[in-house]
Amino acid sequence: MRTWILSNLLLILYWVGFLIKYIKINQNTAPVVICSDSDFELALSIVEISLESSLKIIRMLPKATSTELIGKKMEFFKTLPSKFTH
Repeated sequence: MRTWILSNLLLILYWVGFLIKYIKINQNTAPVVICSDSDFELALSIVEISLESSLKIIRMLPKATSTELIGKKMEFFKTLPSKFTH
């Protein structure tokens, strides 16, 4: 689950940085798009806050034991048809 969170946060970082730069371009109408250090730092700060919030939420979720997870997976497999057709 943490890999999924990290992937999403990296995507958020990209899009927030892009959005900040887009807003600045529309204000300045500059022909060249360059992400400044301050733009990157702002985007990174937003992502860090999002990461902290995500980890707090994960810690609050009830923990499932491995046997519960295995049981749920087995229930799912039992509901699948014995043969698949396309």
